[in-house]
Amino acid sequence: MVLYKDFSAERQQNSCSVQINKRECFRGERDERHGRPVVRIVRLKPNASGDLRPAGGSLEFAAKHLPNVIALLQALASEAT
Repeated sequence: MVLYKDFSAERQQNSCSVQINKRECFRGERDERHGRPVVRIVRLKPNASGDLRPAGGSLEFAAKHLPNVIALLQALASEAT
């Protein structure tokens, strides 16, 4: 089982995290699936030993849709204010 803390240096450069509370975070990752670039967003939380593990479902989509997903989130943020 691959733990999220044990990613290679190359894969860590293609990911970023946002802390959502004291224990949990969202991690966004760029990866390839079947030779095509994808973006994956997953919620992580620590298990009993302190390693991060996926919690709940993840969101995965083709990287070409990333600008539209960003626009969607910006629209939601502007409605919240």
